[in-house]
Amino acid sequence: MQEIDDDVREAFEQVDKDGNGSIDLIEFRRLMRSLGDTHSPAEVEAFFDTIDASEDGLVELGEFAEWWASEPRTRINPAVRVAFDEIDRDENGTIELAEFRLLMERLGHRDSPAAIESTFDAIDEDEDGLINLGEFAKWWTSKPAV
Repeated sequence: MQEIDDDVREAFEQVDKDGNGSIDLIEFRRLMRSLGDTHSPAEVEAFFDTIDASEDGLVELGEFAEWWASEPRTRINPAVRVAFDEIDRDENGTIELAEFRLLMERLGHRDSPAAIESTFDAIDEDEDGLINLGEFAKWWTSKPAV
């Protein structure tokens, strides 16, 4: 049996929101959105089906581990992922402007609401009004220490 890395197992458990030991299509869509994926729902479903080697409509840990190892968007520093998860209070895989404002307050920024919104918009590269994990990671790792 394949040895599964603890980081992969932890990522799987974070995606498996209902804790049933498998990832369904809804959980997978949430993950893809958090990674910055902009494919249509049908394309995401087709991608999900390619990962679901057992064709049971669920992605189990082993299937997830194989995909995770080959997916470049998953190579995000675990500390960045932890920071993102702490900010994403509603656990929907994205950071909304209100959540970002709370982060800026916690970091001690006293910028105007307009300046914070401008920073948010600059981070939101795909202009969907949300910051996904990929966008956050790029910003978090490039910003100067506060």
